[in-house]
Amino acid sequence: MLVGSNKSLDVFCDMDTDGGGWIVFQRRIDASVDFKRTFSEYEAGFGSLTGNLWLGLRSLHMLTNHNTHLRVDVTTSKNATYYATYSQFYIDGAPRYIAHCRGYSGTAGDALNSVSTINNMVFTTVDRDAGQYCCATDYHGGWWYNSCYGANLNGQYGTPGSMSYIFIIWYQGFLLEEGSMKFVEMKLR
Repeated sequence: MLVGSNKSLDVFCDMDTDGGGWIVFQRRIDASVDFKRTFSEYEAGFGSLTGNLWLGLRSLHMLTNHNTHLRVDVTTSKNATYYATYSQFYIDGAPRYIAHCRGYSGTAGDALNSVSTINNMVFTTVDRDAGQYCCATDYHGGWWYNSCYGANLNGQYGTPGSMSYIFIIWYQGFLLEEGSMKFVEMKLR
C-alpha cells in the first residue's frame, strides 16, 4: 500500500541488484511499447511489470515522498553494463511533477546532472511542452527535459547501437558513442 493513500500499487521489485529492495519504475527492453505518449498516459503509467514499463508520475511522486535513492542501469549494444546511483531523488506532485536528483556515484557517468540537468525541470510530454523547445515531440518521449537531452531514457527504442538523439541515450562521455541503449531500468529504494 502506498504511504498516504488508501490504494494499493503492484510493483516489480529487483531483489538481485546492489542488496535488493529496489522498486522498478521504468524499464526498456525492446520496441514493443511506444514511449511517445500523452501527459495523462505518463501520469497514470503504462506497460507491464515484466516488460517495458512506466509506473506513472502519480505513483512516482507517492513513492518518492521521503529521501529516496535512484539507480539507473544501462546495457549497451555490446552488452556492457553500467550504473548510476543518486543518493537523493524525489518528484513533486501534480500538475508539474518537477524532478530533484543529487548525489551521483557509479560507472555510467552523471548524465542526469552534467550535460543538462533534470533538477527543477517540469515533466514534459508531446501534448504538454512546458516551454522546453518541443523536446518531447522532437526526441520521442516524455522526460524532465532541459535543452532536450542529457539523458533520454524514454526516447524511441532504436536498434541497439544506432545513433540518433531520438533514441534511448545516456549522454555521458564514452556512452554517447555506444548509440541507442539495449536495456535501461530506473528504480527506487
